[in-house]
Amino acid sequence: MRRAEKICAMLGLIGMAMIALNIAGGGFTALIAVSVLAVVYYFSPLLLNGIRLRNIFKKDAFKEVPAVAFIAAFFAGMGLCSVLLGSLFKLQLWPHGTGLIGVGLLLVAVSSAACYGISQRYQIGLFAHLIRRAAPVAAIGMLFYLTPTDTLIDIRYRNAEEAASAKETYQNRSNERPWFGDD
Repeated sequence: MRRAEKICAMLGLIGMAMIALNIAGGGFTALIAVSVLAVVYYFSPLLLNGIRLRNIFKKDAFKEVPAVAFIAAFFAGMGLCSVLLGSLFKLQLWPHGTGLIGVGLLLVAVSSAACYGISQRYQIGLFAHLIRRAAPVAAIGMLFYLTPTDTLIDIRYRNAEEAASAKETYQNRSNERPWFGDD
């Protein structure tokens, strides 16, 4: 899974750069790569506890891992998924990207603290595996969280007329009531 993780991360970064540079296919590349990476992080209890995918149906693979480590790794994976998908939402100018990033960063922070305690208590490498994955994802998430949407629109649409039109469209879409809130 490490190789797939690295390939998806590189393709996601390339797709994000393509979006920023207005190169055709950037949105599709980023969407596919980040979505696949989010699915990989969904299996984080296996990934972070050092269980290979081919061994998930063998009892012996799980006997060394405490249940609390699986729970902490699950929440860490959900946080990583939220940060990645929130960054994608914000870059694509879809609504609720910032909130998704915020929830994901909070989950990653809390689960990192829990994983540190679990790693110290049970003498396992859970925290080291998590930090290797969470640090770059959290850095990208913080970058997108702190970047205003207007700045992303200005980068994406360099022409003043296109940027003004995109900002107006984004503001109108953000002010609409959600579909599930009708009375």
